[in-house]
Amino acid sequence: MVQAGAVPHADPRGFPAARLRALAEIEDTHFWFRGRRVLLFRLLARELRRPHRHILDAGCGTGRLLADLHALGHDVAGVDSLPDAVRRSRRACPDAVVREGSAIDLPFEDAAFDGVVALDLLEHVEDDGRAASELVRVLTVGGWLFVSVPAGPRLWSFRDVDAEHRRRYTRRGLRDLLVRAGLEVERLTAYQFALYPVLAAARIVGRNSPRMRDREERPRGVVNSLLGAVNVGEAWLAPFVSWPWGTSLVAVCRKPA
Repeated sequence: MVQAGAVPHADPRGFPAARLRALAEIEDTHFWFRGRRVLLFRLLARELRRPHRHILDAGCGTGRLLADLHALGHDVAGVDSLPDAVRRSRRACPDAVVREGSAIDLPFEDAAFDGVVALDLLEHVEDDGRAASELVRVLTVGGWLFVSVPAGPRLWSFRDVDAEHRRRYTRRGLRDLLVRAGLEVERLTAYQFALYPVLAAARIVGRNSPRMRDREERPRGVVNSLLGAVNVGEAWLAPFVSWPWGTSLVAVCRKPA
């Protein structure tokens, strides 16, 4: 189901293994990942302070988040449709339960988790409504969901095509998707608000070419540090400020009784 405001891409296959390998090389240092990691832990600070939560990382990718959550004392599980991602995640966090599976048919029982994280997952799924319902299904009553997606249909570019995205989301489209799945949206904010003008221009220039995508993913050291500082500062303020626009949207939701 394509949400209102989404830009569909013809016949994508999900997420290419080559992209996973490329992103794994920059995940620890790149300005986008640095800020998003702080954003997640800032917005989930209250939940993650509770000990021994059962948390699922849906679309676990490299396994970096599994390792971070496990280090905080939580029982973690991951699922990904890519065999390479499953292998990487098991290496990154040997104590995690990591399974190969689809977001529209999660290989876990009902109400198995206190929290679910879905980072840049829904845009890869043909039926994002069904995927959202599956994320809700595996949550306990009162459990939380943290979800991030690419924002702004007008930012559609080579980056989306190469990553095999099916859509970029509007704020209303994401909220409607989550509410229809049976969730209460407690927080919905944008990410990369401060850098939006620069990155939007880069997406427009690079609409049909990998050149700008590659430059954005491999910024020089000083530039990467400066951009990272901007994103981290914005992420620290996220619990208090709802940013009106950005290149991504982030939501914290609750499964009601």
